[in-house]
Amino acid sequence: MVAGCGGQKKESAPSEGKKAEGKEPIKFGVIVPLSGSQAILGEEMERGAKIAVKQVNDAGGIMGRPVELVIRDTKANPDTGVAVARELLSQGINMYFGVASSAVALAVSPLMEKEKGVIITTAAHSDRLTHQNFNKHYFRITDNPYMRERAMAKLMAERYPNTTKWGCIIPDHEYGRSTWDNFEAGLKKYYPEIAKKELEIVSVQRAPYGATDYKNFITAVLNSKAKGVFTSEYGGDAVTMFRQAVPYAFFDKIDVMVDSANEFLVPKAMGNMTPPHWIGTHWYYEAYKDSPMAKKVYDEYVKEYKDKYPTGWVGEAHSALMAYKAAIEKAKATDTDAVIKALEGLTFDSVSGKRTIRAEDHQTIKDVNIIHVVPVKEEPGWKVDEFKVYKGDDLIEPPSPGKPLKLE
Repeated sequence: MVAGCGGQKKESAPSEGKKAEGKEPIKFGVIVPLSGSQAILGEEMERGAKIAVKQVNDAGGIMGRPVELVIRDTKANPDTGVAVARELLSQGINMYFGVASSAVALAVSPLMEKEKGVIITTAAHSDRLTHQNFNKHYFRITDNPYMRERAMAKLMAERYPNTTKWGCIIPDHEYGRSTWDNFEAGLKKYYPEIAKKELEIVSVQRAPYGATDYKNFITAVLNSKAKGVFTSEYGGDAVTMFRQAVPYAFFDKIDVMVDSANEFLVPKAMGNMTPPHWIGTHWYYEAYKDSPMAKKVYDEYVKEYKDKYPTGWVGEAHSALMAYKAAIEKAKATDTDAVIKALEGLTFDSVSGKRTIRAEDHQTIKDVNIIHVVPVKEEPGWKVDEFKVYKGDDLIEPPSPGKPLKLE
């Protein structure tokens, strides 16, 4: 089922599924970060992809053909991402999914257009991917920063109406700027509408990507007297930042902390030192535990990886393959043009319910999930004490492929 990753090349291994055999396999390139500070994101995407491919193959494959994954490590680096994609394109693989970094996605997307491939990203959240940098060979299976950060800003106005001084610590690159711009716009919209109050942005801290020392950014936010703090630091960088904030009693001196997208990474790393905070997640299983598809993915994840807390990246990788399966079966073909045409406007089942991929800009309309975590004495030292689900239809911006996003 799986071929290897990055510098450690492994050749294609046989499909794990037992029911889809004897025909030429359909190969998918899975390009994800498997080393560096974003490795945990890529590992979870890889797990979701493996679960999906096993389920598909056990059910007979796609059009009777087994599915095979060829996995490569992007190292969260645009040049490496392009290099591994070129390698797989040269092998005749035309369908891809994965990518955590917006910078990698922005580099790989035009390559797909040039070389006649197609990619579905499972995390990259730059606005530009479905706006000014849009091309028809790129699809996003996840929510986007407009949807998610608006939902989080709305929640803040509803729950913390008196928290009117806000700051942030964000990575100083495309993803960090996209997330903060959308969250800030959401705050400025919803605080006057819902809380009936104006707000003040008192500290915007932009940290270099891969920073190891966040102390100056932490103290700058504290000195600003911000009471609400947003971060889109992610992966190992987020864990470093959260840990370094603890000795400053950072979380005791603010009203609320909002983490754009780290799923369970920070709680898993910090245990009972986890501060109370809100987290954006691609898929929270408890919100969909009545779904047979979600339950099957969850049960297989727990059985295989001995972890009761799959992240949303597991769900998004699974959803990407489900979208491809539905599109290929609709088109009755695997060539790039046919798959693109079938993906456009596609409605399909996923771990978070029905999703629709907009034909105009290839942005998926899906739920936004937000969870709240708190420390507890019992293992693993933290728990989710609340979750919110916002419908994507209520949040998504109008499509404007080829044009910059307009923030209201």
